[in-house]
Amino acid sequence: MAQKAMGLSEFLGHKPSSGGGGQYLKNWKKRDDKSVNTVLHTRAGFTALWQHQVPQIVTFTGKQDKAEHRNAWSQPWNCHEIETVLKAQYKRDRETGERKSPPCICPQCKMVEKIREMTISGQLEFTQPIFRWEGDDADKAVTLHAGGIFNAFGSDKLEKRFVDEMRKAKLSPKEGWKENCYAKCNYLFLVVDVDHVEDGIQKAIEVTLLGDKVKEAIAAQMVARGDERGNPLKHPYAIRWVHVPDESEFNKKYKAFALPELELTSDVRRLIIDEDPPSIAKDIAPGSASLLRANLEEHALVEFGQEWWDELFSAAEKTEGERGDEPEDEPEQETGKVVDAPTARASVNEDADPPPEDDNTFECDRCKAIMQMTEYTCPGCGAEYDPKTGELLPEKPKEEPKAKPRSRSQAKAEPEQEAPKETPKEKPKPAAKREGHEVGSKKGALPF
Repeated sequence: MAQKAMGLSEFLGHKPSSGGGGQYLKNWKKRDDKSVNTVLHTRAGFTALWQHQVPQIVTFTGKQDKAEHRNAWSQPWNCHEIETVLKAQYKRDRETGERKSPPCICPQCKMVEKIREMTISGQLEFTQPIFRWEGDDADKAVTLHAGGIFNAFGSDKLEKRFVDEMRKAKLSPKEGWKENCYAKCNYLFLVVDVDHVEDGIQKAIEVTLLGDKVKEAIAAQMVARGDERGNPLKHPYAIRWVHVPDESEFNKKYKAFALPELELTSDVRRLIIDEDPPSIAKDIAPGSASLLRANLEEHALVEFGQEWWDELFSAAEKTEGERGDEPEDEPEQETGKVVDAPTARASVNEDADPPPEDDNTFECDRCKAIMQMTEYTCPGCGAEYDPKTGELLPEKPKEEPKAKPRSRSQAKAEPEQEAPKETPKEKPKPAAKREGHEVGSKKGALPF
């Protein structure tokens, strides 16, 4: 479902936040130099896609034995929500813990919120397995746990009780991002591989990080050569994409370099200028709600009940019924436009990457400085919050200056005073607890 069109300038600043079907640019990250020289189609524009990673059982033919195998594999499923909702998916009201822009249609988004709510209320354990997909190889099975579904396993501010639960369940915080079921922004490019022109115009669905590197490369060319000549849709030039899988810093795992001096052959120019771009209507169509429901219900380890599933899927199923199975014809795209589409066609995810840092912030109640939901000390004024309740703690009284030590003669001159007797204090009553969290704690106070 296309949302809105944007020009090149919007694409360069975008944050995640007619022809035939066309083939996909695959396996370029597995080449010897892990790079590819691409040229953008001048009439295709760019498309921002929001996708969930959903495990499912995939049937494939083995390369060695040529036999049929079935194994679990996480694949992209196209979110139904508009981009304004998805950009704010990590922003929550501090008092209630509710999303400031809650999902309206997408069953996957709703499922994440429901699991989070049930975990905080104690209906589900933090590390409780919720879904499991297992094919022929049990070692390749995929299990989604409650905390992992709403991306809490990777938090470096988890309370000790949650860390202990994860350790007991043998769950690694470093691998927690793999269970994250929130939507993630990717980019769909229509390109020609300069070194394999025979493959024609190809679709490439790439992670946000690579998209950001492409933006930087284009922006640098527009500074060096001017807005007109630096625009690859008006004056085409190659852009090299590079994958650096061994890089420890996530934001350096991809690079993009403009190659304005690389000569484009007549065949390349014909494809990117004269040939119609392949249709992306099916690539940006919302994911099938009925197939998603069947997949989740089949692999659920918890008996949620019919009403629970209906609550999640009713809106999407209604929209899907009104729309029909086949996506409508693709709207005509203007040159250089960016189409924000929440979805993309499901395909095997060969290069899963950890999501960018969550935009989960709030204002300090004292100085209005921006804080992360996982922070308990304000970087601006030093205000402290209770890690369990999330309440702003009272300011600590300033220490009185210590009195100067008396001389020996002064001490002898002053009469000795009897030390006051201590009044016995009542032992504090232990706070009532219920399964999953302490009673009285606020949803927004937890580090997720």
